[in-house]
Amino acid sequence: MKRSMVTAAVAWLVMIAASGPGLAADLGGGGKVTSSAGTMCIVMPRSPLLDLSSDRLQSEVERRYQHAVDVAADESTMSSRSPRWVWSNEAKVACGKAIGYFAGRENNEEMISKCDCFHGRMLAFMR
Repeated sequence: MKRSMVTAAVAWLVMIAASGPGLAADLGGGGKVTSSAGTMCIVMPRSPLLDLSSDRLQSEVERRYQHAVDVAADESTMSSRSPRWVWSNEAKVACGKAIGYFAGRENNEEMISKCDCFHGRMLAFMR
């Protein structure tokens, strides 16, 4: 677990350094910043998924989970120099935890928001 956190922190620092001077200071826009990698959530925003019906919410989280699993296992992701692998694994874990809460009939807003955010970060590095 510590290695994953260190890898994520290093990936984040590399992204900040590569994005130019505007990224670190500009936290406007609801916690989202646009960089060369796409829109990234800096401060964990409340996911719009939380406004969906319960069945649709669960379906969307499960879809993001399966997509993250597929991306993490893809050979091109594993051999990529981008942080795509890190974010696919972070999305996989957060979405998996959200799915676990669904089993107990609970919508954990933090895990759902992390799932959505990390999936978005993964997508940003797939372009």
